[in-house]
Amino acid sequence: MWGGVLNSGPVFTTMRINQNGPLFLDAHISRLRESYRTVFNKTLDTNPNRVKHLIDRLEQPPETPFLARIEVHRDGRIVVLPRRMTTAPSSIRLSTQPLPSRYGNGPRIKQGSWTDYSNARRAAVSKGADAALLIHRDLIVDGDSFTPLFSLETGELAIPDSNMGAVKSVTLNETLNLISRKISVVQKPIKISQMNQIKDALAFGTGVGIRRIKSIDSHQINYQIDSPLEDLFCEIEDSGILEGHLLDI
Repeated sequence: MWGGVLNSGPVFTTMRINQNGPLFLDAHISRLRESYRTVFNKTLDTNPNRVKHLIDRLEQPPETPFLARIEVHRDGRIVVLPRRMTTAPSSIRLSTQPLPSRYGNGPRIKQGSWTDYSNARRAAVSKGADAALLIHRDLIVDGDSFTPLFSLETGELAIPDSNMGAVKSVTLNETLNLISRKISVVQKPIKISQMNQIKDALAFGTGVGIRRIKSIDSHQINYQIDSPLEDLFCEIEDSGILEGHLLDI
């Protein structure tokens, strides 16, 4: 949903749980607080330690790393739903699919059922892709469970404008905060009809991790070794950010 209350379903975020604890825990709690305030018009009375305690108390959790959906209901009750994490290929192929929910009116808030997004992923897989790139008419809006970061021939690093209905990415924002180089990323409209201007692309998400985007529909993205995203990708891989090696957990 977008701003305002459309249903009474819980707001949620999905975390990666490593052997040394939840990844980007503070940022996920901040997003939960913001979502809860927007949807229920109340202040969420919780903190990272409480959520970590609930995760630590899980009975027979999956082997790490695993994913945990953290739901917060209207009454403030917190529910942790763990599931196994599937490893994505190092390079992923995307199939464009219609944006499941209405376009625009601010960033997407994670609330209630996410079935439409799962269905978009299934439709993409049925076409031989690994994941869905969600579009509205000619505009790229979001990924089904990730945020796409594009290197454009203008020299810009860009993501779709979140006001079109994209989820604000914890994985992308926190990763960029941790790397040694400062990366400037703009939000702007990116059109499917202008895919020839995309020189390189990465996908950032809790479940998918950080993966190079190999193709969008029939369009192949043949990145160059001097791409600005190549250095970023190598630093992320070498530093072990996703495993929590740079975090004080």
